[in-house]
This record gives sequence, structure tokens and C-alpha cells, in this order.
Amino acid sequence: MKAPLLFLGLLVSIASPTFAIAQGTRLLRHPTVSRELVAFAYAGDLWVVSREGGQARRLTSTPGVEADPHFSPDGSKIAFSGTVAGNTDVYVMQTTGGDPKRLTYHPGPDRVRGWTPDGRQVVFASGRISAPQPYFRLWTIGQEGALPESLPIPRAFSGAYSPDGSRIAHEEFSTAFIPAWHEASYWRNYRGGRTHPIRVMTLADHSIEKLPWTNSNDTDPMWIGNTIYFLSDRNHMVNLFAYR
Repeated sequence: MKAPLLFLGLLVSIASPTFAIAQGTRLLRHPTVSRELVAFAYAGDLWVVSREGGQARRLTSTPGVEADPHFSPDGSKIAFSGTVAGNTDVYVMQTTGGDPKRLTYHPGPDRVRGWTPDGRQVVFASGRISAPQPYFRLWTIGQEGALPESLPIPRAFSGAYSPDGSRIAHEEFSTAFIPAWHEASYWRNYRGGRTHPIRVMTLADHSIEKLPWTNSNDTDPMWIGNTIYFLSDRNHMVNLFAYR
């Protein structure tokens, strides 16, 4: 029986590459959309492709890892988290390509979360002033090399400005069992102490409103007009929800 088994193994080894190609590219992550393009992370680098589809164009090629791409409001630039120099920092580059510009140099991890509505500053999460246990807060930094400024939210793992810049929808901390500097993830149908609602801060008076919540994992808030979209497993399956 050894010969038939060996022959079968050879067939599988020969067929496997063809099968993999037929399945298409997998593990495309961190999508972000502009008026014309979709950017995403794949195999540690950033790529862009037309919203109409077609051939993807590679933007970065480094020994490190690039993730968390976010288009500027006008679509001309992409801010992203890069681990090029051995530490995770904030970078910006033109959507057309070219050399990225490094904006942060703190020894702790800085993770890009988006832009201010006017496109002048990048929003990122950092635990740089938290002690003794690090936790994320939101910061902004300009593209001219100025020092970063913290936003008035005491603790935030992720967040997004409203289009008029008057409010920020945010998550206080990361989802279950994942350190703040790693990817957001959680156990399916987890209902322990790390579940949390989406919160909205009004910057004029620092008041906080909690979105309706039922001990679910609510994550990744974003705005379109006056509506906040977010992910939630409140029905025991992660789906997209909207709240005005």
C-alpha cells in the first residue's frame, strides 16, 4: 500500500498550488475608502485599487509591517501605522506613492485611527502618558513635525470625529483579552467585563452620551453625516448597526 499512498501524496502536492491560486488572494485587512480608491493591508504592506476593481497597486515594501491605513478627507494622502524602525509609529504618504514621512518617535506603540475633519492632523492612539499600566488615549499630530496633542477623552482605544468636528465617537478600551497595542478581537459571544458601549463626547462641554447597548461587543465607530455606524454582536452574530 505504500506506493499508492506515495502517488496520492504527489498528486496533492502538485494540485495544491493550483487550488490556492483558484481561491484568490486571502487575508486582505484594514480597508479604507476614498472617493476613488480602496486601500488595504496585505502581507504586511499597503495596497490600493480602484473602487471599480482592477489591478491592485503596491504602496509599501519594507521588512516591517504596515497597517491601519486611513485616507485623508480629500483622498490625497494615507496615514498608517508602520513598524519599519522596530517600533510602531505614525506615517503619512501620498496616495500616488513615494517615500512615507514618519510623524511620531515615541518608544511605545502609536496606532493610526484617522484624521481630523479638516485633514490637517492625523488621529492616533497611544499609551505614552498612562501609568503604571499602559492604556490608550487619542492624540492628534500635524504633518509638519509638531508635538502631538492629546484629546480630552480620558481613555479611548479607537475613535472617529463627526463631520463637523464637534463630537467624537469612541471605544473606551480594546475588546476582550487583547492588549491595547495588538489587533482588536474578541471571543465570539463574549459577555464578560470587557464588553462596552460606543460613547460619544461633545467637545464643547466634554459631555458623554452612550449609544444604546445590551452588554454586547460594540466596536469600530464611524460617521456618515449625522449617523454613527458600528459593529455589534448584540444579536449573537457580528453585524453592522447604525444610530442617529
